[in-house]
This record gives sequence, C-alpha cells and structure tokens, in this order.
Amino acid sequence: MCFEKVVHMEVSWFDEAEHSSGAIGARLSSDAAAVRALVGDALGLLVQNVATVVGCLVIAFEASWQLALIVLALAPLLGLNGYKLYEEASQVASDAVGSIRTVASFCAEKKVMELYQKKCEKPIKTGIRRGIISGIGYGISLFMLYTVYACSFYAGARLVLFALSMAAMGISQSGSLVLDSAKSKSAAASIFAILDRKSQIDPSDDSGLTLEEVQGEIEFKNVSFKYPTRPDWQDSGHISLDGKEIKSMQIKWLRQQMGLVSQEPVLFNDTIRANIAYGKGGDATEAEVIAAAELANAHNFTSSLQEGYDTIVGERGIQLSGGQKQRVAIARAIVKNPKILLLDEATSALDAESEKVVQDALERVMVNRTTVVVAHRLSTIKGADLIAVVKNGVIAEKGKHEALLSKEGDYASLVALHTSASTS
Repeated sequence: MCFEKVVHMEVSWFDEAEHSSGAIGARLSSDAAAVRALVGDALGLLVQNVATVVGCLVIAFEASWQLALIVLALAPLLGLNGYKLYEEASQVASDAVGSIRTVASFCAEKKVMELYQKKCEKPIKTGIRRGIISGIGYGISLFMLYTVYACSFYAGARLVLFALSMAAMGISQSGSLVLDSAKSKSAAASIFAILDRKSQIDPSDDSGLTLEEVQGEIEFKNVSFKYPTRPDWQDSGHISLDGKEIKSMQIKWLRQQMGLVSQEPVLFNDTIRANIAYGKGGDATEAEVIAAAELANAHNFTSSLQEGYDTIVGERGIQLSGGQKQRVAIARAIVKNPKILLLDEATSALDAESEKVVQDALERVMVNRTTVVVAHRLSTIKGADLIAVVKNGVIAEKGKHEALLSKEGDYASLVALHTSASTS
C-alpha cells in the first residue's frame, strides 16, 4: 500500500530531502517491518499471553485460592522482566556503495572506512551501554522469576505453582512487548504519513478530458513555477494542448501522449528489449520494439551484441556506453508513438561522436511530432521552428535561428561564444 502510494506522488514530492530514494527505501523496509511486527507477531503473542494468564489464574484459584493469593502478591517482581543510531554510518556506507566507482578511482577506500568507523563510534558506545543495562535487567528479572518459584514451592502445591508460573511467564513476555510497541509506534506514524497524504498529481485518477486526436499545438501563457530551492515563487499561468487547458485533462492519458528523453537516461537492470518495451507499459510487440530501435539508431549496435535484444544492460545501463544508453532511451520514448517529444539536455552528456549519432536519431524521431527541447548545445536547437532564450529565469528573446542572429542580442552572443570555443 505504501509503495503504491509513493509511486503515485507528484514528481516534485521526490525533490524534497526527506523524500530521497534512501529515505523512502528505509520507510518501505524498516518502518513497514516494524509495523508488521507490532500487528503480527507481537499482537499474536499478546493474545496468547492474555489467554494464558486468564486460564492459569482460573486453574490456580480453583485449586487453592490461598496459595494463589500468596503467589500473586509476588507477581509485581516479575514486571522487572518486561523492559529488557546507526543512521549516519548507514548513510556513509550507502553513499560509498552507490558511488563505488568514484571511491575506487580516487583511491578513497581508506578515507571512507575511517569516516564509517568514526560514524560508528557513537552507536557502538550506545549499544554497549544498552547491552549492559539490558543484561543486568535480564539477570535481575530471572533472579526475581526464580525467587517467585522458590517462594511458591515453599508455599504449597505443585499444580497451583505450575499454573501460576505459566501465568507469570505470560505476564513477563507481555512486558517485553512494551519496547517494541514504542518503536513500532513511530514507524506506524511514518508509514501512515505516506498513506494518508494525497498526491497533488495522481496518475491513477481517471477523471478528466481526453482528445480523440492530438495535433500537438502547445501554448504557454504567463507560466511561472517553483523548485524546492525557491519555495517562495508562486505557481501561476496556463498551459494548453490543442486549445484545451492541460489541468482539465486526464493525467494518465496526457502522459501517454508524451515521450521523455533526459540528460542521464535511467535504464532498468533488464534486457534491452524490456527497457524499450517499458515505454509502452511492457506491452510492446517484438515488431514495435525493433521498429522503435531502428528509428532511434539503436538496432544495429543491439544486433551486433552477442545476446542481441536479450542483452542485460546492468544497473542503470552500466553495460552500455553513453550514446547507446541514450539511443535505447529514445527508442523507449517513441515506442508508444507519442505526439509530443520532450528532450531535456538529451545530448549534453555525450562526446562529439556519440552526439552526432544520437542527434541523427533525434532528427528522425522528431518528424510529425511536436518537440520541446531544453539544450545548451547549438547543434541541438538551431533547426528549431521557435527558439526561446532564457536569461535570469525569464524568456529574453524568441524567434528562429537566423532572426535571432540578426538581432545581435543574447542569442547572438551565445552563438559567437560557442563558435569561438569550438574553433579554439
């Protein structure tokens, strides 16, 4: 339930520090497990112990109420048995493992280990202190338990002793749940904080407008938006698709009309075929996958691999080069035949040779699609129908490449700077 809620949150929710992948992962694993322990094992044990206590007390009082009262007077001693920070260190370990190539390339293993050991010092001391206290408490609780046994033997009959011992054990075990319940309480609060939150942009919401045919005419009107780093900025303005406000449209349908290729494509640790088919929810046919790969200039290099389309790309596509990953991402974006293509710095992380191959693929897939490009490289944008130059957070100039050059404004300055950098 928690994971389902997380994947339906709006994208900006994940930009907040407390909603990083590591934090969400912890809440899905440790917190959920703690809640399960509270309502699963602990609750079952509690019911069992309550039944044991009640049953044994009935037996004891039936056999000898005088002896039962004597032993019950000693029962409070058993209560002592009922109460018998590695976060920073885990973060260091997680960062080191996640960036292991960087750590290795800078020979920083020793530095990471020193940092990890330093972060571990406080939790170790805390653990030792808790261990000593817990050990002493456990010893005292056992001493009290056997003291009760001794007194009970001295006082009377074996039958009543056995029944009351079982009741005492039930009381003792129930007391040990107090600490787990306290931990589980905060874990439950963490889990239900996610479950109770309503996503501001929920793709599972089926309400909203859909268009029978998309022309791809996009219009921005006085659009302003905020990032987590500038929370005081007001969200405002309107975006329309084919003359219809996108806020009135069904979110899932609207996203199906768009294909996204970002600067650093995220590929899943699966086959090339599965990664491309993912663009269509995994339902793409073999013919559709190959057609998309051919259009994205990905078919030739894929076919040359020993396993072909069954090649596992590795975690985050590590088995492929930057240009290959980007072409797989392009194929994934176009396999659902989107009317709108979003390119967010799609070639900026590539070398010149890879950029040329990827740019050729992009020019082929742009045909008959409305394409919105965010880029710094001149080769990516100079053929656009409309170029918007952004300066200090606002649009400074708009127009085609030649028209903007003739204005000799900010765009012309950027082109001149790019040209001089290329020649030098």
